[in-house]
Amino acid sequence: MKRITFCLSVCTAILLFSGLARAEVRVEHAWVRMPPPVADTAAAYMTLRNGGDRDVVIARISSDASETAGIHSMRKQGAMIRMSAANGMTIPAHGSVKLEPGGMHLMLTGLKRVLKPGHEVILVLRFVNAPMLRIVAPVRDPGLIREPVRQLYKQAMNLLKKKDATKAVLLFRQAGEKGNRRAQYQMGLLYARGDGVPKDMAKAREWLRKAAIQGHPKAQFYLGQMYAFGAGGKKDYVKATTWFWLAKTLGDRFAGDSLEVMTGKVSSRELSEAKKRANTLWRKMPHDMKIKRSAAMH
Repeated sequence: MKRITFCLSVCTAILLFSGLARAEVRVEHAWVRMPPPVADTAAAYMTLRNGGDRDVVIARISSDASETAGIHSMRKQGAMIRMSAANGMTIPAHGSVKLEPGGMHLMLTGLKRVLKPGHEVILVLRFVNAPMLRIVAPVRDPGLIREPVRQLYKQAMNLLKKKDATKAVLLFRQAGEKGNRRAQYQMGLLYARGDGVPKDMAKAREWLRKAAIQGHPKAQFYLGQMYAFGAGGKKDYVKATTWFWLAKTLGDRFAGDSLEVMTGKVSSRELSEAKKRANTLWRKMPHDMKIKRSAAMH
């Protein structure tokens, strides 16, 4: 009987060990947003990737910089953005979860010290079914990070106003590759017109999409047009409807008419799919570029 019990214990240990071995969680681009001097909280962002063959569940989070730490999510409720604590988070097998500004993130509450750029914060993630993960995240000031990119965009716009599109393209490209959505939008327009670069509708579509997924309503509208007419690639009425829907929601005044036209071209199943895609994208993108009125997602 003792021998059977011993064998069962060994087998259980082996199974547990092999299960942990298959859960391969790694972190990318971890950082902590510098809080205001009087703030008691700070937000941390990162991408968590699970290279294993089983889902991984976060059980507890702690930090050397705060009394407590947890997962928080942001959601739009009417005209307000509300933040609430999340019950937990699962990292899917062979998938990833992105913690980012405007979405799900880690909230450090009860800060023990002042956090400034150059400081480092230790974050410890404990999982239900994977080894503990210790993360060293630098503190950053987003304003300082974005300012040089904004300057590139401003310089490019000044060159464009002076009709020097060739030089403007160089700066727009630099800013766009660093994630500036306004520069990405301008690159899309320049490629579509052949202004400062050879006309290339495929590249125009590519640049507009970069801006669109970052919540740029005009980029969303023009991207919808490109899918609707097959400019720069194949026609796709479902994608066109999706982007018109998002552009309308962010207040683009022309998107509503285009959306009405598209709803007459797609089937009820395709319309349902477009709504589903629009809502999924909406939850992931920032909503700070509303240019007119807001229309509720249906």
